[in-house]
Amino acid sequence: MKKYLAIIAFISSAALSCKKDQKVNRGEETAGKLYPVTFSVNVFTQQHEPVINSTSPRLLADVPLKGRVNHLMYSIYKLDGTRVKSRSDRRFNDATFGTFKDSLAAGEYILTVLGSDRSSTNYLLNSGNVYTVSTRYSRPMECRLFSKKINLTVSPNGNNSQTITLERVNAALEIVVKDKVLYNSTINVGYVDYHGFGMFSNETGKYWDDNDPPEYQVNRHSHHLLLPGGVSNASVLITDDVLNTSTPIDTDISVTDNNKNVIAQKTVYGVRFYRNTKTILTGRLFSNDPSGTGNAGFQTTFKTAFEAASIVKNF
Repeated sequence: MKKYLAIIAFISSAALSCKKDQKVNRGEETAGKLYPVTFSVNVFTQQHEPVINSTSPRLLADVPLKGRVNHLMYSIYKLDGTRVKSRSDRRFNDATFGTFKDSLAAGEYILTVLGSDRSSTNYLLNSGNVYTVSTRYSRPMECRLFSKKINLTVSPNGNNSQTITLERVNAALEIVVKDKVLYNSTINVGYVDYHGFGMFSNETGKYWDDNDPPEYQVNRHSHHLLLPGGVSNASVLITDDVLNTSTPIDTDISVTDNNKNVIAQKTVYGVRFYRNTKTILTGRLFSNDPSGTGNAGFQTTFKTAFEAASIVKNF
């Protein structure tokens, strides 16, 4: 599976302290003597790893941190899930972006590191340890996330050094229309996605109550993109920020003409998405393709590359 990974070194240093311009959100602090630690994010690594029924190649390449992540944060917990502290850094244009300086008492902890491509303060880690949009689901959560959860041991001997990698959280959706489409046609795709990332669980979730009023459940994503006209098998990357990689998603697809009249419409039920994996919906929108099986003639094939073809479904 192709992954964007960040190398993170945890290096102890007796002379390090927290920078003033780093935001601090403290939970229950640990007691006792504190040992300085540096959390340093250096570089992303792209990687393809094998997936079932996959024929995609395995590749390795490094990618600079900047340009992928604009907001870095981490949360440290006791083993029972009690948050010790959290820190956040949005100074993505600063030369020191990616380096955190902190101190912890000796002991065992759980650490989750999260990177986001959203630097806006509308996106934050709330009191419930959930990274989400601050205005209570007033708009869909649309961001690209990279994370890792590890066990962290802080030793009093000062030799606290550990390296971890960040892994892509999101999935992607691409649609290939086999029909020849009219010029100036727009493809419209809608679905309900998750709305947050739990730092302690290291999992995405909907983080809203089904009994909430509809205005607090604005988690329906709508994408509208121009289709290449006059050609068959037109391919369109719809999005690469799908968060729900746990449960099937019903996906509505339609095509409108230049006058915004709906000229084709189809709902694909139970579409699956997986972390660091692209789901490709391939088929005809203006007629059913009898060669497929299952829901509206859909088939599923697994491949590997996030930015190539990972999951192929035919309709």
